[in-house]
Amino acid sequence: MVLSLGCIPSNPDADDNYVAAPLEPAPHVAHLRGRVRDFNTGAPIAGARVEAEGLFVVTSTDGAYAIGGLRVLITTLMTTKDGYDTLRVQLALPRGDSQFDPRIRVTPTLVQTR
Repeated sequence: MVLSLGCIPSNPDADDNYVAAPLEPAPHVAHLRGRVRDFNTGAPIAGARVEAEGLFVVTSTDGAYAIGGLRVLITTLMTTKDGYDTLRVQLALPRGDSQFDPRIRVTPTLVQTR
């Protein structure tokens, strides 16, 4: 089966009303991946939430995450996990694949003395 999507006439006199429309530039698309780690030990953190531009993922057992389809040049990446401080970082994202490995700190516990 042949599917015709239309074509530009090979004879310029065939359609005097033909106007070439400029193509829209492709949107900026970035993909971000990395591994969330403990700030002090460097151990991977499973179950952390990594969010950018309204999209979020939860890290795997080895702390890995991947978020695709980001359409911005600069994004705020937020990493959260119970027992850890929230990390917010602004990242400049080039088109294509980028890597960022967030390191988050354990939230200090308050010790009450009597």
